[in-house]
Amino acid sequence: MDELLKTVLSLSFSGTVVILFLYFLCRIFGKKMTKSWQYYLWLIAVLRLLVPVSGQINLVGNAFSELEISAVGQEAKETGPPSEVAENLSKGGTKETEWNDRAPVETGQMREVTFGFSLTADLLAKAAGMAWLTVACFLLFQKILAYRKFAGYIRAGSEPAELELLEQFGKLAEEKRVRGTVGLYVKEGMPSPFLMGCFFPKVILPSKEISETDFYYTALHELVHCRRLDLFYKWLIQLTICLHWFNPFVWLMGRETDRFCELACDEAVLGGLMPEERRTYGDVLLRAASAAVDFCPDGMGVVTMQRGGKLLKGRLEAITEYKKRSGWMNLLSLILAVAAAGSGAVLGAYAKPETEAMRFSEGGCDFFLEDGTDVIERDQVIYILCDGLTEEDLFPAGVVDGTMILAAHRDYQVSVVLSKDRSHLLDEAEKICGEMQEKGTLSRQDAALILETAAELQRRTVSGQTAENVYYDFIQSIFYEDSYLFYVGYDLAEADVERYGGKELTLDDGEKLYVSFADTDQQWMEEETFLKALCTRLSKFRKNRGKRWAELERPIVSHVEYVGEDLERLAAEYDEEEEMGRFGAILLELEADKQEVYLEQAFVEDNIAVFSIAVSCMYRSNNLSEEQINAWALRAYEEGRTEIFANLLGYMDDQMKQEWYTKVQKEQGKQTSFSMMIESMR
Repeated sequence: MDELLKTVLSLSFSGTVVILFLYFLCRIFGKKMTKSWQYYLWLIAVLRLLVPVSGQINLVGNAFSELEISAVGQEAKETGPPSEVAENLSKGGTKETEWNDRAPVETGQMREVTFGFSLTADLLAKAAGMAWLTVACFLLFQKILAYRKFAGYIRAGSEPAELELLEQFGKLAEEKRVRGTVGLYVKEGMPSPFLMGCFFPKVILPSKEISETDFYYTALHELVHCRRLDLFYKWLIQLTICLHWFNPFVWLMGRETDRFCELACDEAVLGGLMPEERRTYGDVLLRAASAAVDFCPDGMGVVTMQRGGKLLKGRLEAITEYKKRSGWMNLLSLILAVAAAGSGAVLGAYAKPETEAMRFSEGGCDFFLEDGTDVIERDQVIYILCDGLTEEDLFPAGVVDGTMILAAHRDYQVSVVLSKDRSHLLDEAEKICGEMQEKGTLSRQDAALILETAAELQRRTVSGQTAENVYYDFIQSIFYEDSYLFYVGYDLAEADVERYGGKELTLDDGEKLYVSFADTDQQWMEEETFLKALCTRLSKFRKNRGKRWAELERPIVSHVEYVGEDLERLAAEYDEEEEMGRFGAILLELEADKQEVYLEQAFVEDNIAVFSIAVSCMYRSNNLSEEQINAWALRAYEEGRTEIFANLLGYMDDQMKQEWYTKVQKEQGKQTSFSMMIESMR
């Protein structure tokens, strides 16, 4: 919906410029141009307002794209290169700040982003789109209903004209080469003759008692309207007004085309008359204006012989001043028409890019991460396509001096900018991700994706690897053990193990394991109490590994912090500060009843992040049974909480998913958010 609204707004802006151009054009050159030229010139504005076609030069379209991208973030947050003593990988979090993705970003800076489709902005855009569409449909429906009501009123009391008039009318229609059949009817009491009906046109006379002269010029006038398809033109204008109801200049265009419709018709009639006949035609207009009222509103789909005294004055002046335009004037009219059409083409309109060539330049490496997430490189930006995104869902990231790794989600994006030299990307990524996590602007999950991507890019650079579908498994997790909070990254590249200091530890089962330490955490290699806690945690890690746990190989420790033993206090503190990585590590250690309290609170407050973490912790602690998963899913389903329900789906086995799919299909049907969600995850 918001794509359609943006297209309409861009068309309205372009159309407004064309309307103003034509309006002043007609005011300046109006006396030199024929009325027919001025009448049909407005078709250029109509086409610009209705047809979202643009050429290579697309001023308005480019402006709308710039505004859309700059609206992605209301402010950019950029910090300088990390200091040499900056901690490596640190606190987890889920907060993302906003980013202006058109600003150049230098190497070593971190750039954080919330993509422009936040929940609030998305709701406002949808509300605006629905409001526009509702009013547009209402106006169009109202016009159609009014016309049908008026047509019914005419049909109810009208009768065919007398045979003599019908014969004269038929000869005149043949003489003027009017295609198709045009009816002739009489409706007593009408203040003016008029033409109605696009597909089955008919001329309505106000009385049977009409002189031969009045009938001739009246019929001639209405047949010219019919031959020029003015009724179709009027409905096209009304459709344009309904779509652009919010634009006052479009209503101005409607009044101008309505005025020029009669002036152009008069001009066409006068072109075949002698001077004496033109005066007679003017007299007929005066007699038709005796009622001097507009008996049907604008947009009714009717053209009348007389639209009131104000327009009559202009029509009579045009009759008295009528003269055929020279060839030079016709050439001038053509030049001005081409200028108007060219301006409309150059202005263009917004359109969402449909092809890669319109948005990205080819080149770079494409590969998959360990979990199957697609990674593509376009315009020297490395896009990690999360949440099932495809390249068609992305926008260019702007000017980058270096290597940007960007994790793109459906609701936000977050990125880091590293150096052009990709032979040491992993070290840079660790430092920057660590600072971002410490400030709470990068989640643990996104940090893991970025680090895994950086490691793969570095490995490809060093080894010259260019083959696709190469996997590299660098993963990191945050843990709590015996008063210490620390990160453990594992499955480090073998070539990188030698670059860090490390120590061989003996796990609880007696197995030896070499553990690397990040540069900023080397001092912890000699801290016996921490090493004991680390061995305990690594032993638990290996013991509990399963389908949700990767094989622990080549671990590296970073950001060690002593936090104490008061787990309830720590959980409350990290929850309040929205430090979700730390919160999850502490919540995992709490008793089942404490975990369930957070789960219930998150459900009530619709806090998806906390709910997701609480479910994960209870599942990993074996504190979440299948019955509990099903019970929570039922609550979410009954309350229409699709995000919570989707989260719980990840913990259901195939049988439970099938049971839910059958239940939802039976109660709601197949094409619902719940059924489609379950089907996509089965």
